Amino acid sequence: MKPRYEKPPYQPKWILNLQVWLLRRHLLPRFNKQCMVITTTGRKTGRSHTVPIGYVHDGNAYLAINMGGHSAWYLNALANSCVTLEVDGKVFDAHAEQVPVNTPESLDRVLTVYRHERPGTFEDFLQISLDAPIDQLMDIGKYMTFIRFNPV
Repeated sequence: MKPRYEKPPYQPKWILNLQVWLLRRHLLPRFNKQCMVITTTGRKTGRSHTVPIGYVHDGNAYLAINMGGHSAWYLNALANSCVTLEVDGKVFDAHAEQVPVNTPESLDRVLTVYRHERPGTFEDFLQISLDAPIDQLMDIGKYMTFIRFNPV
């Protein structure tokens, strides 16, 4: 199993701003069911940063994937766990926490959510089959990090 890339592809700020604008106006209904808008406080500057990210529902919480821990939104959310989320037109504060996936049980808990909510994510994004053996699945934790957002 080889990841498609080690860190997220670069997207110009104007593309991210356009995606946020479209999400806030519900102009891409299918996109609105897969992406949310997150506003974090910059860990270095203290300024607000708003970007769209993919998510899945995890009970009352929301779960997101980050490739390799390089994304600014991810690093900002870990440094200051109070974030604002916009999900399908609803704006609310949430608490961000990294989800440990260092044991087969903890990884299976996270992947079960993705299997249920977005089965295509495995083959398209994670580059692994739904029925892969657990030792192959454990490799996911080497290049992917997961973060859970609990509404406040």
